[in-house]
Amino acid sequence: MESKTENLVKVCEERNYVHCITEGIRQAWNNSGNLMHYIWPALVVCAALSALTGLVTQRLVSEASSWMLIVSLVACLLSILGWLFYVATMDAMLVRWRDLDYEPVVTMKTLRSLIGQRMKRDFNVLILLFLLFVLSYAAGYFLVVFHLPLWALAVGLLVVLLLLVPMDMIVMEIRYSDKPLAQCLAGYIKGWRYYGRILAFDLVGLILMLLVSLVALLPMMVIAMVNLEAAESIAMGDLVSLPNHYWLLTALAFAVCTVLMMIAEFVWSHAQCLLWGSSWRMSKSDFKRWNQSTRCPEHFNTLSFDFQHVVLSISTRCLSTFNTLCLTA
Repeated sequence: MESKTENLVKVCEERNYVHCITEGIRQAWNNSGNLMHYIWPALVVCAALSALTGLVTQRLVSEASSWMLIVSLVACLLSILGWLFYVATMDAMLVRWRDLDYEPVVTMKTLRSLIGQRMKRDFNVLILLFLLFVLSYAAGYFLVVFHLPLWALAVGLLVVLLLLVPMDMIVMEIRYSDKPLAQCLAGYIKGWRYYGRILAFDLVGLILMLLVSLVALLPMMVIAMVNLEAAESIAMGDLVSLPNHYWLLTALAFAVCTVLMMIAEFVWSHAQCLLWGSSWRMSKSDFKRWNQSTRCPEHFNTLSFDFQHVVLSISTRCLSTFNTLCLTA
């Protein structure tokens, strides 16, 4: 476990994305004691709510009714709230790491006030992700309505995904900074400035998460296949009897999957926090160099620099393209 004198790791320090990933994994491993000893209430709450969701879903498959659908939706909502509580607890610990350059020994009591603040901010992340899902679904729906060929649908989906990559910076600004939410939305511009490193970081994270998901989702996939086979057999008039302890296996499968995914989220959040700190530090360094070279007024902030940098880059590329076309003509 980290201490004040051993292995100090600054969050706001310039790193490449590979170093952010490796250092984040190492930092998460060194501070796994905080996860196992002090943040276990959030783990238990999420695992219990996930097990409840699994049991309700299993009952919904075998007994489809309106009230079971309502109960299933309530269980899913409780699971989302439990996950939100866990992420807020983890973000509160990472914010302490950002301020102290080491992860102190924390308890739920010491993080109580920070958890409340981070839960409000993380709820905005949840709303943002929901809006992105709605926009992506609407874009896909319009692409299908126009009866475009398959290659056009693939290109359209790829374009939408590439446009969503800078949104990661907004999520990181909300989770790991103390900026007002309105200023966090300006992180989309910064996301375009560091587009390459964010895209590479996300691709590596996607591969690692897929590998973890193959292991974590395996018990749930087995349970889901058994439930579907049982439901089809009952629909065809066959008599199907599952073991009496089958409900326990269902709850255990959902709980194990949730715990594994939460541990993966704990590890990846450390790497993401370092990526945010590196981008923040690079932005400050670029602004300082630009300020010294152009002698801009002191009241210019980083946001105005980001905006002007983007405008100048676009203008330069447009002029170069125009000159090339003129020379070709």
